[in-house]
Amino acid sequence: MIIRTRSREGIDCLNVPDPSSAILATLISLIETQLHIPSDFQYLSSNQSILQSKSPSDASSLSPDPSTPFSYLSLSHGSILYLYYDPSSFSHTSLTPPSLHSPPVTR
Repeated sequence: MIIRTRSREGIDCLNVPDPSSAILATLISLIETQLHIPSDFQYLSSNQSILQSKSPSDASSLSPDPSTPFSYLSLSHGSILYLYYDPSSFSHTSLTPPSLHSPPVTR
């Protein structure tokens, strides 16, 4: 299953290998390994207004618990979640623009 994440920097696609048992923490882990955004600084939401958050505390109020199953969030192939993170909160010397990490989408 492909899940799209939209952040202030753009849109990325992540392949979730076993969506039937996936929880939000699965996606958080994929974002950390593929997009190099530490999990402690990620906030995901189905609510687009998370992108307008001024601080992590604002974003955390919109982000569901990491143990939330995909089925509860009604996520399916191609769904989009909004990703807030503050690059100034962590050392991003190894961080390159997320779009450079996304594999091409094939259909």
